Amino acid sequence: MNRTIDFTQAGGLHLYQDTLAYMQKAYSDVSDAIAGILGNKLILSGCTEQNGSVSEGWIVINGEVIPFASGLKADYITIETTTATEQFEDGEQKPVYTVKKARLSTISSGNVAFSDFVRLPFGENLKDFAFNVKTIQKALVLENEVILSGCAASVNASILSVSSGYCMFSGKLVQTPAYTGASPVYLKEDGNYSNTLPISGTYITFDPYTSQRYTDVLNRALTKVGKIEMYETRSDRFDAAGIGKWEMKGFQLMESMQGRVPLGLWYDGKSVDNITDYAYTVAGTRGGEKTHTLSIAEMPKHNHDLKYLPKGGKDGDSVIGAQPGETTNSSTMREAGGGAAHNNVQPYTVVVYVKRIA
Repeated sequence: MNRTIDFTQAGGLHLYQDTLAYMQKAYSDVSDAIAGILGNKLILSGCTEQNGSVSEGWIVINGEVIPFASGLKADYITIETTTATEQFEDGEQKPVYTVKKARLSTISSGNVAFSDFVRLPFGENLKDFAFNVKTIQKALVLENEVILSGCAASVNASILSVSSGYCMFSGKLVQTPAYTGASPVYLKEDGNYSNTLPISGTYITFDPYTSQRYTDVLNRALTKVGKIEMYETRSDRFDAAGIGKWEMKGFQLMESMQGRVPLGLWYDGKSVDNITDYAYTVAGTRGGEKTHTLSIAEMPKHNHDLKYLPKGGKDGDSVIGAQPGETTNSSTMREAGGGAAHNNVQPYTVVVYVKRIA
């Protein structure tokens, strides 16, 4: 405590009003400070409802810790103040003792609704409350190191700047300072930056950007391994092997989707003319081609004009063949067409296919 009185000294200490006031202030200041931390309209203990009655207990109201008197359940709480007198040496009775107590009331005017009072969640004491809150925080932030706010990274002339912010390291909230300097840099769990890779503990990497913003951590947690996502851009968030970095940590570019379009799995066995194909029943099957050269069988039925001379070189009947006793010779018509493959690609826009990996 910040106030003490040494009663152990010999000789006898005279007790005066100011001595007793000193003693009272020693504990009342501490009590008021604790009540201020707890807030307002809080049930500390007791005040449980059963069979239409509410048991006694302790509450915090307007920055004071006040006992609560048991009674029949009512909608409001009133603060009752009583004063007792004591006789002084001058013979006068003066008000000395003041007692405050909270009671239930049916009157709303000037009182506080009983329903406004809440209990400490997750436990009956502050230690349990703090432990359970920390446990819940660790579960909510999903990873051991998470940026909750701030820590915006920018690069100018190869110099990395990181703004101040708030981070969570293993459930512990840490206020972090700003940083300006070389990249990569590692933000450690004690709130300090290091340009050397830490050999132990948790840390957040800025190289120059980071993967640990809460929105990105949450996206990783909500995206199951194997799920495919499509992005308009972000192709620069992957290394040469297609492994994601920064906000795309935990994702990989899909090698099997390079230059390809997706096709829905044929799962119900219901055939549709000119749509379904047995190859579509196995996920991961690849097919199709960018260009295609028609085979003879694929050519549509058609004919060609045949140029010839009429019989005798004059107008009249024309004959292709041979006279009786003569033979015909083979001949080839002039080629038509170039034999080039035709474009087999539909109108397209290139997008980025990524897959969640472990």
